[in-house]
Amino acid sequence: MSTRFIAEESFTFEANDFIERTTLENIDFGCGTRNIDGSGLGVPGIIGLGNDRVSVIRQLNYPYFSYCITVGGEDEEVNLPKEFFDYGFVIDSGSIYTALYNGAFDALIEKVKSMYDDEAEKFGNYELCYEEISDVPEIVFKFKDLDFRLRDQNTWLRAPNGFLCLAMFRANETSIFGMHQQRGVNVGFDLRYEKLSLKYANSCPDDDQED
Repeated sequence: MSTRFIAEESFTFEANDFIERTTLENIDFGCGTRNIDGSGLGVPGIIGLGNDRVSVIRQLNYPYFSYCITVGGEDEEVNLPKEFFDYGFVIDSGSIYTALYNGAFDALIEKVKSMYDDEAEKFGNYELCYEEISDVPEIVFKFKDLDFRLRDQNTWLRAPNGFLCLAMFRANETSIFGMHQQRGVNVGFDLRYEKLSLKYANSCPDDDQED
């Protein structure tokens, strides 16, 4: 849901080479001061893809469309000493949540706090919680020859107080990659070559970063 002002304007989109351009005439658009998604969370903006008159698809008279969401923005690495994982790192189907060795966990939550403006809170054993979440940094687990980006639903959970909290905890020894982070993921093991593969069930056609 989005509320406030609505107007009509023409939009011009240019390709990266600034040669090709497309102009859309007389498009209804809004300047929303209160934007809320279906779960009640505040979001930067909303694009209508439904079948009502003001949706973008209906205004453009497109008979069909598709979309695929990819990751934007700059990546910032959290450089962790190798000794943080001297106790090991386990892909575990028997543990509900990911648990990271103390030093690694502290470095992760401090990095997220530094990149997200909203004030973080604690709730019980959850050490990183926000009342609302929009455009938070994605977390990437970097394995050898594999960078695996966590989706929001694999990263956060709703606590009993209604806040969204990081679905990870601290560990005193062995780090664990738990089931919450493996939901909707095809986890493959090649025992012959000692290879791990992590791939979402319906990933973007041209996005092979999770292979």
